[in-house]
Amino acid sequence: MRRFYLILNVLFVFLLSACGTSNDENETMSITTTLFPHYDIARSIAPEEASVSLILPPGTSPHGFEPSPQTVANILESDLFIYTSDDLEPWVSNIIDEAIDSGVKILDMSDFVVLLELEEEHDHEEEHDHGDIDPHFWTDPKNLILMTQAIRRELEAIAPTEAEHITLHADEFIEELRHFDELFEQLVEYAGTSTVMYGGHNALGYFANAYGLTFELPYEGFSDDAEPTPGALSSMIELMETYNTEYLFSEALLSSQVADTISDATGAENLVIYGMGKIGADDFENGMTLFDMLDHNLDMFIIGLNYDGPEMDHDHVHEDEDHDHE
Repeated sequence: MRRFYLILNVLFVFLLSACGTSNDENETMSITTTLFPHYDIARSIAPEEASVSLILPPGTSPHGFEPSPQTVANILESDLFIYTSDDLEPWVSNIIDEAIDSGVKILDMSDFVVLLELEEEHDHEEEHDHGDIDPHFWTDPKNLILMTQAIRRELEAIAPTEAEHITLHADEFIEELRHFDELFEQLVEYAGTSTVMYGGHNALGYFANAYGLTFELPYEGFSDDAEPTPGALSSMIELMETYNTEYLFSEALLSSQVADTISDATGAENLVIYGMGKIGADDFENGMTLFDMLDHNLDMFIIGLNYDGPEMDHDHVHEDEDHDHE
């Protein structure tokens, strides 16, 4: 009889151990991202059961953002943490060692792109919020492709059994980005002007560099709460009046005060585009994607740059899929 109970006890312990192992293996992958581009890529290519979260609240600027203690705790419990760069998110340096010690995989997106320095776009010297490095590299679709490839590799390493799903969706995502890249190339080829009059903050340097565009704007530095100098504002208004500029671009989710001032002074029509780094609360709730933003921006540039070429075929290559991610 004692032998019988001993066998039962051994079996009981074995079953408990087996159940614990099964739970560990089936544990949902957790991915935490700092910025909307990383979030949208990750939620689009990750396994369906993965939990993908965006820590930057909708409508909030990443410039000067500081995470709450609960947000930090969530990062430390993640399988993968994706952030933009030390320049844009200096707070990450305070938690990086603890995150690594906790077993969190870390992806710094700036490691996978060629970063632009301010001097490549401006001839003057000045002090900047993020040094001389432009942190807005996601505005170039080619960089979004590099970012997608980096996230794909990391996800495949974390979840090798889901590699087929991850690769398939990453390839589709990249195909879509290449399609937009071709459309922007076509836009510039047949544009009536390559100069963009811009009332938003200095966030589209990579986009301008990718397609040979010149952005005229009254802001210096990269922060989206910067104030233009009166001289820069007057010069831009004078330039627009000289060339009788019909269109002025401004940035969604940014105060329109400066753009409105320029528009009132010149009579130019204001065309709103997305900087893509952040997303509004309503757009987030309605499931807006990077492709929706790129599509909208393309429509605005077709108008504002006086495009006069073949009709654009900018339907999505792949229809958007529903995702259960957070």
